[in-house]
Amino acid sequence: MLTKISLQNLRCFKDFTLENMTPLTLISGRNNVGKTTLLEGILLLFVYRSAELFFNINAIRGIPAVIPSPQGYLLGLEPPSLWETLFPDMDMTLGLRISAEDDAGNASVVCLEKDAQVSVAQVGNKNNAQNMLQLSVAQVGNKNNAQNMLQPVPGSYVLNLSYENNGDRETGRFILTANGLALNFDAPPHLPTPPFALYIGPNVLFSQPQIVDWLSKVDLDDKKQQIVEALRLLDKEIIDVFAVTKHGVADSYIRRNTSKPRSVRTLGDGINKLLSYLLAMIANPDGIFLLDEIETGFHYSFYPQLWELISTVAKETNSQVVATTHSYECISAAVEGTKKVDSSLLTYVRLGGEDSIVPYYFSGDNLAFALQNEMEVR
Repeated sequence: MLTKISLQNLRCFKDFTLENMTPLTLISGRNNVGKTTLLEGILLLFVYRSAELFFNINAIRGIPAVIPSPQGYLLGLEPPSLWETLFPDMDMTLGLRISAEDDAGNASVVCLEKDAQVSVAQVGNKNNAQNMLQLSVAQVGNKNNAQNMLQPVPGSYVLNLSYENNGDRETGRFILTANGLALNFDAPPHLPTPPFALYIGPNVLFSQPQIVDWLSKVDLDDKKQQIVEALRLLDKEIIDVFAVTKHGVADSYIRRNTSKPRSVRTLGDGINKLLSYLLAMIANPDGIFLLDEIETGFHYSFYPQLWELISTVAKETNSQVVATTHSYECISAAVEGTKKVDSSLLTYVRLGGEDSIVPYYFSGDNLAFALQNEMEVR
């Protein structure tokens, strides 16, 4: 579990440290103060081995998917636009650094920095795909064609990557190629696999194959009834949730007392969001879950029950939740809901400051005191 994270030269954060992190860390603050950026930094730290990383981070910001051109290049992603917005004022001469510590005493650091324009010779032997970790799904062309696998787009920038864990180090580079975004390591990755980390934002809907996969795992672990009971808090008529594959296509369904089974996709935002939260956490214990605008899709009257559910599942699965909110009702509900499970699980952080971003910390008990005395905490 993370206890501390530091961000240097990540978007609005030139030098920022968040400490006192607990299993449930709730972040608030005014618009454009860096709440989502903080979640992106945590995601980057733990998903640095994915060639999908920058596509996923751009998706958080609503940047549309890429479009292949007849020439096989990725339109709308002319280098270095894939990653330049991560740097303050888009100045990629500044090295981006994210470091963290956990409750076991482990320290990890990930760094990204711009390389000069490169040739194939500088990238490595394009005929040797053994060091190639993966191509992104946004690729065009045949990814099995090793001749083109590491061919940079002319004039492209390479983004150098380094990762350290307790002093041990591995290095690589992101390369925009004619076939997609490639992640190439100087040697096969040898450090332990980072903890599972997942971002769930206000507009994120997971694919049905992903939902079905998590649901199947939860069902096999005899934990599906826990999901059903949670969904019943939103709709007391729900009696089952299950997966079905028709004509090779997987889908998840809800069965209610009063109607035929319906695809989860046809139901409301609250059902879909709650199902995503709980399935992700129960199917992936010991993970880190980044819940941006956690309250989106739910009526305010459900917030205390939502926090009680999140607290219970986080404690049972040894998971960590870092969430953001703009809602005073959600902050108040976090105190009410976690108190029924364990108030020590909660830390509330308000991001503020004028010239630089400063974290203001509240324990669960301190936050309860502030709310009881009608203090402004957002």
